[in-house]
Amino acid sequence: MAKGNTTYQQTQWILEDYKSIVEDTESYGYDSIDGHMDEILQDIKSDVDSAFKCNIDVSVIINVIDEYEDKRKNSPVVQ
Repeated sequence: MAKGNTTYQQTQWILEDYKSIVEDTESYGYDSIDGHMDEILQDIKSDVDSAFKCNIDVSVIINVIDEYEDKRKNSPVVQ
């Protein structure tokens, strides 16, 4: 159970970091998301590693972001 809880917490942490960067890219020192994705991934990795005392693989971060973006792009627009 603890492993699942940690995984969930790390996923939420990744998403919050990513959403913050997307919402205010320039305050994080990036002029765009696309041109700096490798750096953004490393920043998120560093943050998660520090918060959870782990060594998360960047591919996990990419998968979380990809899943989030797929859901976001495929969700119906509420008017």
